[in-house]
Amino acid sequence: MRNSKSGFTLIELVITMLIVVIVFGILANLVGFSTTFFRDENTQVANQTALRQVAVTFEKDIRRYALNESLVTGDPTCPTLGSMINYCLNVTDKTISRDGVVVARGIESFVVTKNATKVNLYMKTIVDSRNQFVDIVYDVYFRTDK
Repeated sequence: MRNSKSGFTLIELVITMLIVVIVFGILANLVGFSTTFFRDENTQVANQTALRQVAVTFEKDIRRYALNESLVTGDPTCPTLGSMINYCLNVTDKTISRDGVVVARGIESFVVTKNATKVNLYMKTIVDSRNQFVDIVYDVYFRTDK
């Protein structure tokens, strides 16, 4: 007579469960890494956009209110353009404000230098979770009469 018992042995079930746990563990790590990477990339894009907006607005203000280097006055981290516009870096909450209104957040460094022909703007964001930052160097040349 034949023994017709069908089913799985305990060792087969343990090995199958072990394989399933390993596969799900790998998938969970992949999803977690992808989510973190995506979040950090979104932060980098937002920081780049904020820096560009400040740089473009800063250039427009220089073209409108500060026609030469003598009209860019004040501290390099808090310059005044002409007699109208004031940009300042608040080091405690890491923001840049234009006439008291916050225009960018997450800024570590904001320095304005000038000479007879141009104004140099340097900005740097705070470091993200992957230890990366975004910085920008922006030169605005004064118009000269020829």
